[in-house]
Amino acid sequence: MHEIMDVTERTQEEGVREVLRSLAWRGTVDELDEITAPYADGHARLYALIVDGGPASCIGVSRTGTRAELWTVATRAARQRLGFASELLQRLIGELHLEVVSAETDDDSVGFYRSAGFSTESLGERHPGVIRYRCTLRQPSRTK
Repeated sequence: MHEIMDVTERTQEEGVREVLRSLAWRGTVDELDEITAPYADGHARLYALIVDGGPASCIGVSRTGTRAELWTVATRAARQRLGFASELLQRLIGELHLEVVSAETDDDSVGFYRSAGFSTESLGERHPGVIRYRCTLRQPSRTK
């Protein structure tokens, strides 16, 4: 089983940045700094799935109790489509005892959320030519 690590304080490390670089459209340092900003200011936590000694996938989570908003889901380019983001997501849901998980995404990533069991709702074109989706996953309530 792969290790999960909180890398919130490690967003400047090359391994974490390499995973997050898959989200960067322009590929600039400034863009990577924008991606990591929510973690630097404490609005969210960033978790990584460690495979072969380095981060393969990262998920950023802002959470209140058993509810969470996903801010970031990224996988190192060479490790994409191998199930690492799905593994990390499912393990975080269990380890953080999440009952409702939501995210906003676009056409490029909505399939990932659907395959993970999220319901999806189109939010329409938020930017010219870009359809956004609200994705929500509800887990059964956990008895205490």
